[in-house]
Amino acid sequence: MSHNRATDIPFGKVTFSAGLADVFAQADPRAALKAADEALYAAKKDGRNRIVCAPVDIRTEAAKPIPLRPHAA
Repeated sequence: MSHNRATDIPFGKVTFSAGLADVFAQADPRAALKAADEALYAAKKDGRNRIVCAPVDIRTEAAKPIPLRPHAA
């Protein structure tokens, strides 16, 4: 159990959960924030102390141009 450093009083269990989303893999920044928020709630639901990555929006991924590199001679 963790304790307050100043008072040495126990304050309970500390947990960490996170939701991640790739802003470039979503339709727009608002969609990325929503995806990250949903991933955070999934991390908490799955037992906390987890990091969950949001799935890639395949509609956006398919629409992205693929950069081409010139062939080295």
